[in-house]
Amino acid sequence: MANGKLSAVPFAQATDEFCDAQPLNRNAARFGPTDAVPEDVRGSLNTAFDALLAIHGISSMLIADGDEKAAGEGGAPLAPELSHSLLTAVRVISQLAGAQLCRVADRLEAQQTA
Repeated sequence: MANGKLSAVPFAQATDEFCDAQPLNRNAARFGPTDAVPEDVRGSLNTAFDALLAIHGISSMLIADGDEKAAGEGGAPLAPELSHSLLTAVRVISQLAGAQLCRVADRLEAQQTA
């Protein structure tokens, strides 16, 4: 996340980097290159990936806030209202990501049965 905005992350690049970092990821070899993924499916995957990045960023803020409180550091803690808002945002974003992934599954299933 840069400047508080999500930027589009090419799905192929993101999965390649992730799979390279996961030596036991058997699915990477099974699914093959992502250029075979239809554009509309790739778009849904990118949307879901952006949502997951947002969740990661928000959870990092909440964890850092909790760590500061536990360590007794003098940093300004998150206001309770902000923490509540961030948790609400995580819930909404995760529902949106889940919906996108369901759309991907439906499209892929339809292609397999066609």
